[in-house]
Amino acid sequence: MKKTTVFSELRNEFSDLIERPLASISGFFKKYPKVIFSSMVLLLASSFLLCFTLLRMDSKKAPLEKKALLKVESGLSEIGTTVSKLKRTLEIREALKVLLAKETLNSQDSLLMVSMVAELERAGHTKN
Repeated sequence: MKKTTVFSELRNEFSDLIERPLASISGFFKKYPKVIFSSMVLLLASSFLLCFTLLRMDSKKAPLEKKALLKVESGLSEIGTTVSKLKRTLEIREALKVLLAKETLNSQDSLLMVSMVAELERAGHTKN
């Protein structure tokens, strides 16, 4: 018993529509083999000529690499800036701990503490 599938049904239904053009194309190839071969060689030669001469493009790789390096360099500079800000924040915190450890503060210590707290708040609010 023969299996009935979608593809077999499609082949049975549309076989006339497919076989006629294939038969005419096959007949053309058998009737004019030299023309077909010559046109294939001509197309191959023109493709070769276009590929290696006229349509030669300059490499766009170098500018892309430069852009990538610029992004990396800017990222590295941002990391350096962030590290320096973090270092400054830790220095301020240590200085504040020293000031808070004192028994009494004079007016100069109070002003220094206020400026340090303000600097810490500014550092916390910036996104750089």
